[in-house]
Amino acid sequence: MLPNEYRPQIPTHTLSATTSSGATQTSAFGTQTQTIMVTATADVFVALGADPTATTLSTFITSGWPY
Repeated sequence: MLPNEYRPQIPTHTLSATTSSGATQTSAFGTQTQTIMVTATADVFVALGADPTATTLSTFITSGWPY
């Protein structure tokens, strides 16, 4: 769990993936979104874009560390 000083009081977008090899896309961020923070409960690869598919060449997010 992140300390409160690292949790901005802004809307959150939560994604839950239930498989180790599955791909899940979520709805788009708002057009005014300029910054995001990603925190994972398991090691994951993340891709952002119009129609993203994360691969092992995508951004790697380590469990428990905010990016």
